Amino acid sequence: MLVIPFFPFLPSSAYAVGWYNPSWLYREAVTIDYTKVGADLTDFPVYINLANLGASFFSHVNNGGGDIRITKSDGTTELAREVVSCNTGTSTGELHFKADTLSSSANTVFYIYYGNAGASDYAVTDTYGRNAVWSNGYVGVWHLSETSGSAADSVGTHTGTFNGNLPSAATGIMGSGQNLNGTTGYIQTDSGELQTADSFTISAWFQTTVTDYAHHIAWEGDVAGNGWGTQAEINLSIGEYTTSGQANRLSTWLGSSVTGSAADAISLGVAFTDTTNFNYMVAVMTNLSTSPAGEMFLNGVSQGTDTGTTANTSRAGWNTNLRVGRAGTNERYFSGVIDEVRLSGGVRTSGWNSTEYNNQYTPGTFYSVGAETPNSPPTVDAVGIYETDHVTPVTSLTPQTEYAVKVTVTDADTLNDLDTVKVTIFYDTDSDNDPADVPGTGDTRNAAILTCTVSGTPSWQIDPSASTTWVLESGSSVQPTLTNNTGDFWFHFRPGKVATESADWDAYAAADDGVNTPGTLYDSSGYDMNWYGEVSIDTVSVTWGPAAPGTDFGDTTKQTGISVTYISNGSYYEKVSAGSTWTSASGDATLNAGGNPGALEISIKAAVTDNLTSAVLAPVYATYATIDDTGTPTGESGDVVATNTLWLKLGTPLYADTFSGTIYYMITDSP
Repeated sequence: MLVIPFFPFLPSSAYAVGWYNPSWLYREAVTIDYTKVGADLTDFPVYINLANLGASFFSHVNNGGGDIRITKSDGTTELAREVVSCNTGTSTGELHFKADTLSSSANTVFYIYYGNAGASDYAVTDTYGRNAVWSNGYVGVWHLSETSGSAADSVGTHTGTFNGNLPSAATGIMGSGQNLNGTTGYIQTDSGELQTADSFTISAWFQTTVTDYAHHIAWEGDVAGNGWGTQAEINLSIGEYTTSGQANRLSTWLGSSVTGSAADAISLGVAFTDTTNFNYMVAVMTNLSTSPAGEMFLNGVSQGTDTGTTANTSRAGWNTNLRVGRAGTNERYFSGVIDEVRLSGGVRTSGWNSTEYNNQYTPGTFYSVGAETPNSPPTVDAVGIYETDHVTPVTSLTPQTEYAVKVTVTDADTLNDLDTVKVTIFYDTDSDNDPADVPGTGDTRNAAILTCTVSGTPSWQIDPSASTTWVLESGSSVQPTLTNNTGDFWFHFRPGKVATESADWDAYAAADDGVNTPGTLYDSSGYDMNWYGEVSIDTVSVTWGPAAPGTDFGDTTKQTGISVTYISNGSYYEKVSAGSTWTSASGDATLNAGGNPGALEISIKAAVTDNLTSAVLAPVYATYATIDDTGTPTGESGDVVATNTLWLKLGTPLYADTFSGTIYYMITDSP
């Protein structure tokens, strides 16, 4: 009995500014002039007059401004913003954003992004929505631009109710304010924080029509109070009470059960006669529970300080929340326009107050606006295939061998702007180097598409998928530093086993930012795809039964139905060989490759069918004889030949024993 194991034969063969999001097509740089910043400030709400951004801005921004986004100087770190208004028809608008820092010694740069037709405004409670702009200690911010309804609080806490002739929108210092008629118009808020805050700041822009005594810009206290009297109250007012009412004054007063400028109340005033311009008033009250003090600012400049006693600045009797435009009693209404009332539960410094004035009064000198910059499309500057050392270029490829394809990409908005980088390695069947021939999907024989989804942690994919023998080695692939404008993407890959043997494989790279036309480059080098062949033995052993010495080739020594699978990317020849020594416990026999075995010799014939007349003699390994010359390129599962047949011829004498040996099958690309 002969037991024959089979073994398969495998042949060797610059700091850059990023872009917030590519869906936003445009941006403009806003540079804050450090000479207009009174101190280094944190979380400062910057006002932008959108009219300063120019005609191109209004040509590309969505009406209403819901697509406006703000970033820091890196171009990608987003900041909270509130779009009060944005009218593309009139080219006007009001925007506020929370600057994380403003420097008083160097200019600070921010970016305004716009031009995304599919973007919508943030909800007011979103991380970058309206309320978040005013999270730095503000308890109420009323822009007073309404033409109907209520006075919205941008902090999101205290709505104001319009009374009398209001709402009556009029030109304000920032967009629109409310025009109070001096007899009935005022705004009642539900903000009562001033009653308990140990320190607070209240501010307002106003344009008064009169400077006689007295008209209240803002007031809170005992409902029986009229601004100065025996009731506990605070006011910001046109006019001042000292020993009697004084016209042509601007004042602030905080007192309890005293009148006038008594030493135990906080009373501050300055001469004032301006009925033409908008003016900015700020009152700062501090340490009211221990050592009450106050300071008044007019147009960013301190007008003095005063102190009071805790007893006579007590707010225990206050029973009316903050009002804009009148006192507790039905009198002393404000006449003119009030805009942008803000209330903070803490101290705003002189540096803060002067910066607010500079920003809001002349925004066009507080900042400068750069030219509109479109989102630049990426470019592919180079593509080529290399050895895995990333240095040595290659001219030919062998299936299942690892290579590295380099794609050099440039994006003026930094590589962070990219969505994907793809490289298609494909067989150019007509050799015309036409980009129109680049396939859109992978194919085990003709193309593979390697993709890097660009992010802080890149994702690497390949088409055809990982279930094929095309391999993308993601662990070896490299994404460049995304904060740079130019970098090399390295895709490590192994061609599939049946990638078509050809002298014209090309590479085509595309870099896509998701918005612009992708940058592309065609590498028409014409890489050779080398021949590849692989054999697997499905029938791992066969056993002949007993045979007498001297038996010739024939049915009595035939073994058929031997299954062999061949995989190849080109035409191939099926071949066979046999081991030279066949062993037994009694002694060895030798293969006679000539077909005439003598003493202690055997001969073997092989064919791909059960047809002895087509069979060939098996030579001594490692010489092979061709048993079929018609092999054509296979699929990845290979071509199965299940009819391979072997015949045995025995010499004489032979030991009466069981002999074992090896038969080899292989394929080559030549006879």
